[in-house]
Amino acid sequence: MDARPQFEALAPVIRVPQPDGSVLVRSGKPQIYAADMSVSEAAKFLGLSVRHVESQCSAGLFKSAYKPGGLPRSRWRISRSEVISRRTPPSE
Repeated sequence: MDARPQFEALAPVIRVPQPDGSVLVRSGKPQIYAADMSVSEAAKFLGLSVRHVESQCSAGLFKSAYKPGGLPRSRWRISRSEVISRRTPPSE
């Protein structure tokens, strides 16, 4: 049995400019997404080509990447949280 979660909820960040020039940051309405995403979705999100993301999956650079059913011709699926963490710069 597959232990991967089927869905995850993400709350977008909303930035509200204030009259004094400051910016109020608050969380938005939570949205439900599938726990993993296709290579084309990941490529669009990261600003990379589909082929580049596929080669990274094949090289093992995405730790959560898997092929459903284990068939060689099936398309890669990648954890949404891993893709989001790659886009977010590391905090210092």
